[in-house]
Amino acid sequence: MIIQKILINRLIGLIFLYGLGGILFSSIGDSESYVKGLWKGDVIETLTFSTQFIHFLTYISGGPWVCQALFTFFSFFGLWYPLRNEQWVISNPLVLSALYIPSVLMWTTPVGKEAVTVLGLGLLLGCWFDYRRHRPVSALALIAGVYLVFLFKKQYLFPIISGLIVYKSPFARDKDVPIFGMFLIAFFLMLFCSVYWTELNYLFITFDKYFDPSANSTRASIWRNDGDFLLQMPLGIWLSFMGFTPFELIENNKLTNYFFFGESIILSLILATLMNPKRWIHKAKSYHSAIVILLFFLIVHYPFGALNAGSAARYRSGFIPFLVFFLYLEPILPTTNIKLLRHIRANR
Repeated sequence: MIIQKILINRLIGLIFLYGLGGILFSSIGDSESYVKGLWKGDVIETLTFSTQFIHFLTYISGGPWVCQALFTFFSFFGLWYPLRNEQWVISNPLVLSALYIPSVLMWTTPVGKEAVTVLGLGLLLGCWFDYRRHRPVSALALIAGVYLVFLFKKQYLFPIISGLIVYKSPFARDKDVPIFGMFLIAFFLMLFCSVYWTELNYLFITFDKYFDPSANSTRASIWRNDGDFLLQMPLGIWLSFMGFTPFELIENNKLTNYFFFGESIILSLILATLMNPKRWIHKAKSYHSAIVILLFFLIVHYPFGALNAGSAARYRSGFIPFLVFFLYLEPILPTTNIKLLRHIRANR
């Protein structure tokens, strides 16, 4: 059963976290500070600031182990909800391989933002699959998913909304490229960059101050001049997903670096296999929506992972299950309105 398989996955994640995490990774992010329950008691700040939201949850949980159980449940529910009606998916080798990537196992398990990110994205994906299967969509799950993603990783709403625009753009058909949706997204992107050009340049040039320069895997900033956030995007996307360039691997020559690079290659192969055009025959709308979603997830992830391989592994773990579930299931979801088809047949 799907519950048992996901539960086993989460338990193995706990083993990685507490057994192998200290060996493979330098730290487990901010979990140690989160479990202290440093809640300030400000309700407004709690509802609008992700760190205080976590501190509130750890405060009311009453202890680090109860808190750990709560966040493990968050990630469990986030994996279960989109697949609750598609139990066979969890047995697919590609899906299982992605869920058992060590960094995905470990970083989505501890007390932290990634576990809540998995929950929020899982709720949204479950609502999408319900919509595509013509099942009732839970308003509670939809609102909770939007709220959690907005609170913890608001940048992830950008690829999701962009994918929806492409999929729902006027005149889009399953055999045609949704040109209007693509044009609309390109227009808004250019407009956004032109309006906020100064602010974007300042943000990226000063971005490295948010990272600890003493971390072993931290590299120098790749944004030094105006426009570098665009010019360095291809390199930044590679670094934020793969972790290192081949030259950095040879120069540093560390086992953990090779380990992370190896699992990045595995993830890349999984995503490439799922994006094989042969899987998306007669699904032009879905295929181009998937391209937009995948590309934009990589783009919004790139500033947070380009300067530190550890951060790259940590932050990408929150959206990897979403991408894998979506890319695996979307090509095989129905293109016909089942309820309408049954109604037509019944009235013949």
